[in-house]
Amino acid sequence: MNILIIGNGFDIAHDLPTTYKHFLKFIEQINRIPDYHGTVNDFQSKIEQTGYDEFSKLHKGVAQYIDTAIRDDANPHAKVKDIYQRFPNKIIDEIIGLSKNNIWINLFNGSKTLLKDGWIDFESEISRVVQKFERILKEIAHTELDKQILLDTNKKIITLFTKVIPPSNDLTEDHFNYYKNKMLEDLNNLIRCFELYLEDCVRNIDNSLLSQDIYNLEIDKVLSFNYTDTYYRLYSCKNRYIEYDYIHGKSKLENNPANNMVLGIDEYLQDDERNSNIDYIGFKKYYQRIHKVTGCVYKKWLEEINNSNTEEHHVYIFGHSLSITDKDVLKEILKNSKVKTTIFYYDNKSYGAQIAHLVQVLSQDVLISMVYGSDPKIIFEVQKPMINRTNSEWQILNDRYALWNPHKFCNEEIYAVIDRVTEKIHNSDLGYFYDQRNVISLYDILICNYPSIDSNNLLDIAKSLYNPKTSMWYNSEDWDDVDYWGISHCNSLVCNFIKEINEYNMQKNAEAYSKFDVNNLETLYQQISATAICEEKVFELLDCLFSMFCSGDNNVAAIWKCIYLLIDKVSSDKRRAFVESRISTSREIEKIRFKHLQDVIREQDYYEYLQRHERT
Repeated sequence: MNILIIGNGFDIAHDLPTTYKHFLKFIEQINRIPDYHGTVNDFQSKIEQTGYDEFSKLHKGVAQYIDTAIRDDANPHAKVKDIYQRFPNKIIDEIIGLSKNNIWINLFNGSKTLLKDGWIDFESEISRVVQKFERILKEIAHTELDKQILLDTNKKIITLFTKVIPPSNDLTEDHFNYYKNKMLEDLNNLIRCFELYLEDCVRNIDNSLLSQDIYNLEIDKVLSFNYTDTYYRLYSCKNRYIEYDYIHGKSKLENNPANNMVLGIDEYLQDDERNSNIDYIGFKKYYQRIHKVTGCVYKKWLEEINNSNTEEHHVYIFGHSLSITDKDVLKEILKNSKVKTTIFYYDNKSYGAQIAHLVQVLSQDVLISMVYGSDPKIIFEVQKPMINRTNSEWQILNDRYALWNPHKFCNEEIYAVIDRVTEKIHNSDLGYFYDQRNVISLYDILICNYPSIDSNNLLDIAKSLYNPKTSMWYNSEDWDDVDYWGISHCNSLVCNFIKEINEYNMQKNAEAYSKFDVNNLETLYQQISATAICEEKVFELLDCLFSMFCSGDNNVAAIWKCIYLLIDKVSSDKRRAFVESRISTSREIEKIRFKHLQDVIREQDYYEYLQRHERT
């Protein structure tokens, strides 16, 4: 099983404005709209002393969202207030209604020192205020302390509520109980605002980045600490059968059923009081997870791992700080004896921070034992640079899925895909098609379901995509269709299409084979690595390599290096049959060498079997 764990750094790596700072700046600008008497250009400049940050410093996607809401191209000199009254936006109206005079938003926007470096910790600030209020309530209930002194010593906290109830010298428990309820109500309103921001603004930001690290992983499960479904939208084209666990809930535009996003604080009470004192339970994350039914699907995955016959499973962590706030989840996964973990880090600063956090999660001695040794349980890898998805097969994979499943899309979306595919075929856009397998799959879809689309150019496109390293002999059975009725064999036109591609590839490969330099093992290894080789040629090269052991002039390690590389280029059955035939006809020393190769093949087949068994 391969599990991917992602945190907010995953969204940030994809240039999505999902930090709390981004959100607060968005709220600040949105709340200006209803009462702004200047033009759009005035709104987006800093010509007046408003105290607001420059509009131009917003993330470009957020700025575009706001610009669309307040701009009237037909009347560029109109006031923002008037434009918004003529073209109201119900999502923005809801955000403004929920955020206006919100206790928490006022608190966070007032914490300029926390925002200065682009970082703010909502949860620690909420926890600080909640604990302060709990102490004040205890003082009111259990002491005869002068109420004016209590007001003076907690003036900063009380000021948060002056817009709710004016401060009074006659402070009572009822005041603070009202404040407590208002705090919880406003926290839920804040969460809903954040949800609308993520779904209506961030989700619609056109993003073209992909992670090389993530794109090439074969993932079975995704454990997300984010509210967004960024992985699903960008990477599910590689595997539509991934199981997800949004452990902190998942954002959605509709509020029915109610919001299930978890944004709260960790338990701060000690000992028995943790169970007896439930006054502020609504703020706590463990309560929210249960109450909002976010679930813990990852626990089921761990049970499957523990009950499996496979001894090693892989966990990949990307964009998660590994902070102690998620200690219980991380520790349970990382310390599983069958799990091997790869942690991707952005730079040396984040690498150091992740190590420090792991000490808190696992302890120093445990961490040291897991990162050292011949078979470390935790490996750190620096993130590869993000790539533009136009340089990948991302678009054609999504288009193929849409064409196979038109019932999941509206007519406008499907016709847009058809128009794009038609244009790409007409223009022979090799970057879009990416490789020959995509061309075959698209041809299969078009022949079966969309005969009106001209696919005559696809064979030339497939030939143009010939790559000596990846182009191979394709088996038409890979395009058979399996359903409840059994196997429907590949369409005859598609079979002929595949046959023509195979013949072309064999011709091109034959040209490459003639250039193999068997007299230079280092060059030969590079040529084998860079070339797709038919089975017949593989066995010919293997016989040639085994004959090289007869000469003392050849490097034995280099010979085996080429042999190991070659056996991966043929099917399991064929390579076993080859070795068995050579064992039966070889002399004593040669027979020992072939038996060694047989052992290597058996071990490799065993691990491949375990992986297939685990996936089923």
